[in-house]
Amino acid sequence: MPVHVKGYASPALVLLAYDWPAAGQRSDFRGFGVERRPGIGGQERSWLPDPSGEQCEQPIRTFYCWDATIGACDRGASIRYRIVPVIGPADQLQMLETEAAQIDVQVP
Repeated sequence: MPVHVKGYASPALVLLAYDWPAAGQRSDFRGFGVERRPGIGGQERSWLPDPSGEQCEQPIRTFYCWDATIGACDRGASIRYRIVPVIGPADQLQMLETEAAQIDVQVP
């Protein structure tokens, strides 16, 4: 069963809340990669950083995240987020693309 996701936008940030029902059944579940399009700082796409600020070197280990990179240029735009479960040992992480979900969030 794929990831379920909801997005909540404000003029300065987007909150994404997501769930993956299969997470509790996998001992190798490590978290989520969260991709943003358009990306941060004018990039075509980018991965949201984990709480330490790293861009998906380690997956986000919570079932929610904030995109606080929203800038003036994003206001009024639609941002597409893709949430991908990450599994495997720390040195061989894999993204389960078949379980990914995406959502478009309109920034007010």
